[in-house]
Amino acid sequence: MRQLLSQDQEEMDLTKQLGCISHAYSRRGFALSLQIGRLFTILLTTIVSAGCASSNSTNSSSSSILDALVKSSPYEAAKETQLLELGPEAQSWLKAKFAHTRKPTKKTLRVLAKAFSPDGDLGLQYDHLGIYTANETFLRKAGNCLSFTHLFVAMGRALGMDVWYREIMPLPETAKAGDFTVWYRHIIAYVEVDGQSFRVDFGGQTDTKRDLGITVSDAHAQAQHFSNLGAAAVINGHIEKAFRNLNRSLLIEPTLAYAWSNLGTAFIKHGAMHKAEMALKQSLELDPYDIGALRQLETFYKRTHQQHLAARYRTYVKNAQSIHPFGKYANGLASLASGDARAAIIDLKAAAKELPGLMRIKIYLSKAYLDAGQWQAARRTLRTALSMARSQEDVIELANLLRTATDN
Repeated sequence: MRQLLSQDQEEMDLTKQLGCISHAYSRRGFALSLQIGRLFTILLTTIVSAGCASSNSTNSSSSSILDALVKSSPYEAAKETQLLELGPEAQSWLKAKFAHTRKPTKKTLRVLAKAFSPDGDLGLQYDHLGIYTANETFLRKAGNCLSFTHLFVAMGRALGMDVWYREIMPLPETAKAGDFTVWYRHIIAYVEVDGQSFRVDFGGQTDTKRDLGITVSDAHAQAQHFSNLGAAAVINGHIEKAFRNLNRSLLIEPTLAYAWSNLGTAFIKHGAMHKAEMALKQSLELDPYDIGALRQLETFYKRTHQQHLAARYRTYVKNAQSIHPFGKYANGLASLASGDARAAIIDLKAAAKELPGLMRIKIYLSKAYLDAGQWQAARRTLRTALSMARSQEDVIELANLLRTATDN
């Protein structure tokens, strides 16, 4: 067990070495990141009522709502873009920088990550309004955290690394931007090289928060990109541009809950209150714990003089905050770190039930079982996690834990 923790600490030290790049960007740009950043949901805190919305829940299916609000929109969806395509200049830079690289290693990863630092070879500067593709980020030498991640994923793959997007899933943070409350989420790059996995973060998240994440597809990341563009357009008062980008986001990924929430906010700003209600409720159909959408509906009903519904959604917000699976996950990790294994088991079991696809929850739950001396439960949980493992590093970690559980 001590040997396993030593190996894990070695990996985390490298993660922190890469992560210090993101902390430098965070110090330079976070204070300006009120209008845009990472992945975000927007809520109007001041709404001019433009008529009463229907108080009846929509019974439409997801596809019919997509047809009604997106496919039938008078605003044509924005054109799709090649987020990860690198132009000739970027390809030439990679070729010169890594001229002697035949197979990517941890050293390759370190060199590439260092190039993204504020004083790195790429010369990148943080721009809180910069929502760019990989190639645009390279050419402009600027962008926000999502833009940097696009460029890193594109360059890492061009060098032969296995690189994915990883969306960080804890309860979102908030900030004010004029009439809006911005709910921030976060995305990082997840890399597998030399049989180990590493997380490259351009947003300054803690190690614990980076653990609260899931790997997402390129299509999902593209939908997030267009959702960000749409949200920024709403904040800046460009309503047609907002609809065009949000429509494209939802055509790519109709199940992206916070894109529906952003669309609902756009409809409120546009005065289309019934459509706003439909979009916000669709967000909750996809993610019942979407606190942003719940708060927006609370404000929506308050401003449309439907106080009984506002009170109902105010209660929903409080309930969601207390039972949110990622909140339980975070609480479980805190209990485990403090040595309270039994409290950790309660929260991690609840989180694992709601989030069965997250292997890391099962790893931490198994550690809690081990600390509590519940060997049979630890073995059962570890076998399930082992069947989900992707990287050699995960397999080794789980095998060592399973060996510990089997020896007792």
